[in-house]
Amino acid sequence: MRAWRGSLAHVVTACVLVSACSGGDRMPAVSSADGDEVAEAGEPEPGSPTLWDPYFPTLGNGGYDVDNYELSLSYEPGSGNLEGDARISAAATQDLSSFSLDFSGLDVSEVTVDGEEAEYRDEGAKLFITPSDALAGGDEFEVVVTYSGTPQLTSSESDVEGLGWYVLEDVGSFVLAEPEGAHTWFPCNDHPSDKATVSVTLEVPDGFEVAGNGELVGEGDDGGSRSWSWRSDEVIATYLVAPSVGNYEIERIEQGDEPFLRNFVPPEVADQGVGDLEVTARMITEFEEVFGPYPFGEYGIVVVPEYLGTAMENQTMSLVGIEAATEPDELLLAHELAHQWFGNSVSLEVWSDIWLNEGPATYAEYLWEEATTPGFDVDDAMASLHAEIGGDTPPGDPGASEMFGESVYYRGALTLHALRRTIGDEDFFRLLQTWTDRYRYSNATTEDFISAAGEVSGVDLGDFFDAWLYQDEMPELP
Repeated sequence: MRAWRGSLAHVVTACVLVSACSGGDRMPAVSSADGDEVAEAGEPEPGSPTLWDPYFPTLGNGGYDVDNYELSLSYEPGSGNLEGDARISAAATQDLSSFSLDFSGLDVSEVTVDGEEAEYRDEGAKLFITPSDALAGGDEFEVVVTYSGTPQLTSSESDVEGLGWYVLEDVGSFVLAEPEGAHTWFPCNDHPSDKATVSVTLEVPDGFEVAGNGELVGEGDDGGSRSWSWRSDEVIATYLVAPSVGNYEIERIEQGDEPFLRNFVPPEVADQGVGDLEVTARMITEFEEVFGPYPFGEYGIVVVPEYLGTAMENQTMSLVGIEAATEPDELLLAHELAHQWFGNSVSLEVWSDIWLNEGPATYAEYLWEEATTPGFDVDDAMASLHAEIGGDTPPGDPGASEMFGESVYYRGALTLHALRRTIGDEDFFRLLQTWTDRYRYSNATTEDFISAAGEVSGVDLGDFFDAWLYQDEMPELP
């Protein structure tokens, strides 16, 4: 995520502990979906209704790992009504008597587990589910939740007042969900540590198009309505699942073995060259040189017909506002593209490590200028940035209220440039490619990055990272 022309949006959603999470001993954060171990057999117990993320302690749920979400929905732009079902395939990591999903604001009419009706209750932003038979650790199971209603945005403690599914009356909709807005429109394990594959089929009235994540695998015509089916075969964090509905013109570039590029653009600005696909293709080629192979088979942007003042790196389909046509910002597009490597393919284990997403994406803006702008001196540019920004918020643990503040973005980028100056270009770019390869389609932490940096460079960088990431005073550039 990045704000337009450098004014960074601060997006942090209020965390209100649901009653089911209160009391008891604090639990450690659950590891990523690929890393959970099945607990030893015993009496079935309820799964934890939290993953105890340090910034969002009510987000996520324990006791299972999600493998796939299959969403079959219909949407009426005039009323804002969204209805259908979510089919969730998961595996139990313990003997489960019950479990929970993150979900709020919509009406549930039925829940089944493995085809059998299950008891359920809404409590806070959780949907608690008790299957007819307990689930054994290691069992694969399928949950189907049928629901309907008009999605409601979540509240926020920061400058952005809403996260989730935005209803644009008679115009369409879009999703802006980082960090905790996904559960406002589909039931999920709403934490980046539990990534899964996703397919979304969305039925809309004739005259509307649907942009989505991954590959467009089907379109259907049902006499007055059309369905669009999108599928992500690479795992995706819930906050990056983001269909957009609108009246769009679709621009495409076929590149053989290269990523398939497509933009969804409102017709009123389609002739303004927003998100030029030729430029996008060059960006991908340039970033592959420094970050490694592009991790997905598709990429593009969707331009919503509203002023947003920000942009969002939804997986394979970044989101920008209408200002992308009137105030073109090529560096912003570079930023969102870089997130496909940093944040989307390699995802956070906990939200306190947000600098691992935003630092590299911000530094990518400077790398793009370094590669394409004659006379651009990246050292001079970073020295100017160092002189301009405040450095009293450590980017390695900024606090929830500052996780989208300038320190995470700009001091995060400066940390990477200082590292480049310390270990040299060869080891620095080898580190970036090691990082994106080793943790491709998985999750990682700041500790993992520090370890990889030491491994690649052969240098003990503990003091370096402590000073740049965790101390109030920002160090001088080397």
